[in-house]
Amino acid sequence: MKGGKRGDKRPFAAILPHLLPQDLLFKPDDAAMAAMGRYVDMVWEWNRAMNLVGAASREDIFARLVCDSLYLADFLRSLPLDLTARDVVLDLGSGAGLPGVPLRAVWHDGEYVMIELRQKRALFLQNVLASLRLPSTRAINADAIGYISQEKLENCVSCIISRAFRPWMQLLAMCRPCLKTTGLQIILANQPPPQLPPGWRLAAARDYPAAGKRRWFWALNPD
Repeated sequence: MKGGKRGDKRPFAAILPHLLPQDLLFKPDDAAMAAMGRYVDMVWEWNRAMNLVGAASREDIFARLVCDSLYLADFLRSLPLDLTARDVVLDLGSGAGLPGVPLRAVWHDGEYVMIELRQKRALFLQNVLASLRLPSTRAINADAIGYISQEKLENCVSCIISRAFRPWMQLLAMCRPCLKTTGLQIILANQPPPQLPPGWRLAAARDYPAAGKRRWFWALNPD
């Protein structure tokens, strides 16, 4: 019986070890596996009422959405971030918690802040974080620009991550003022990095397999 069927009551963590990508450069520990499994279960349960994601099964949620976060953890570990506990990482437009929730199950650097404007989705994120107790991770119900201004984050943020929040050119214009000069803008994309606008340089890029296609991470640095 497959783990995504409505009649299958097994926790997803029991199925997860057989679904992990084999080309990851790290192996999630037991705590990370339990957190990711519980997260997928919560998305599946809440999806009935909130339409958090378009997915046909728990396996589909994992393969199409959560695996991005595992490859992202590999990518972030390859970058010269060297974050301390006080360094801020912003996740803009967190939605159902992607990539942030599964990412924080396996990558714990910095203070990770997920920002989500939609109240119901922010409530879902807060419930997830209360259940999983991920290290140095919180979810804020706020407009991203308003939050950055209110918290006076100009030139203070070490890393910004975004998955389908805004078109990347708009995102760069929005995020440039709050990034440190050594900070990195991480973009999850469906194509290789194009020519960048003035004031930005490509620090690193990597492609990875996702649901039978190739996707990319771009790491951009203010120039």
